[in-house]
Amino acid sequence: MSLIFSISYMYAQEPTDCSNAIVVCGSSNIVSDANGIGVQELSGNNTCGSQETNSLWLKLNIATSGTLGFTLTPQTTNINEDYDFFVFGPNVDCGNIGQAIRCSTTNPSATGQGNNLTGMNGTETDTTEGPGANGNSFVSWLNVTAGESYFIVIDRWAGSNSFNLEWTGTAEFAEPPANQVVSGTALNLEECDVIAPFDDGFTEFDLIVNSASIIGSQNDVIVTYHTSESDATININPISSPFTNFVNPQTIFIRLTNTVTECFDVSEFQLDVNLGPNFAVPTDFETCDDYSDGSATNGRTIFDLTYKNDELLNGQNPLDINITYHSSLADAENSINALPNLYYNTTPFIEQVFVRLESSINSNCQSFTSFNLIINELPSFSNASLFQCDEDGITD
Repeated sequence: MSLIFSISYMYAQEPTDCSNAIVVCGSSNIVSDANGIGVQELSGNNTCGSQETNSLWLKLNIATSGTLGFTLTPQTTNINEDYDFFVFGPNVDCGNIGQAIRCSTTNPSATGQGNNLTGMNGTETDTTEGPGANGNSFVSWLNVTAGESYFIVIDRWAGSNSFNLEWTGTAEFAEPPANQVVSGTALNLEECDVIAPFDDGFTEFDLIVNSASIIGSQNDVIVTYHTSESDATININPISSPFTNFVNPQTIFIRLTNTVTECFDVSEFQLDVNLGPNFAVPTDFETCDDYSDGSATNGRTIFDLTYKNDELLNGQNPLDINITYHSSLADAENSINALPNLYYNTTPFIEQVFVRLESSINSNCQSFTSFNLIINELPSFSNASLFQCDEDGITD
């Protein structure tokens, strides 16, 4: 058996307690934001003279009997990067983990080692070692039986870097469930903004529309959705459906869990809020007052609102977007009381008109804008008489 996964230490919700232990499975990619400790659970439970400093709890469910070992490699060669570990089991509960059956708290710098690796292998014979210069950072691996479970605590006593963990030996873990979505099928969800205000990029999504295709034909498998990969890995803070996004676009993480083996897989998809059709910001619609209504001084006239369509569409296919004009934003948002195309303005000289642009395929995808109807006054004039004498000597 050879399985490698990496753990990153950062600041967030942490699997630092036995109750939050990450279940290790055959091909799981484990990503964790572990830092610090939760409840101190190692004091008095080990003979290696240490306790939790920056801890990560793992749970191993054995599927195939054999030998179980691992090599922990920090992601730095600095000899002062010091990792310890503690193994509990088999088949113990978090409230009663007992004494560690394997542990190593050797300090690689104190022993003058040429590297900072630690773990369990088939060449060592001791079961515990440390602290300080006692030991060589490796102890004997375990002989395990199918059906058993173990807890392993990885603790970073000194340093700040993450690590890789490679499992060795012949024992195997259960395989995690698989995301059974057919290749090429999109899990990403796109919705139009149907919750006021309609231009903020936040709306409701039905997450469980993806669940059936993710589970496929698998039995004893459940799906939960989370807003961070760390939450999905630790299995905390599941989100319910319908879900309103709080950033746009937003990544959602899927945790697929086998309820019998506790093995899981984490994948992701994206939520996108469609903010409606694109449009060019319209200019104001200006014209001069005229006598079409019998008065050229009342600041009112007839506007052909469709004259603005081409400007708004800016080259887009007019069959793809429906455009209506309204006297208020509320009417435009609710798609009511559309103004006639030939519109006689009601507010003299300047009046605001609101535009609703909606997708001809999905009327819930809409955009809104506005412009002013401006009626300019005609220039003022008065009648005048011009008197001129005939002075060229010819009386014509």
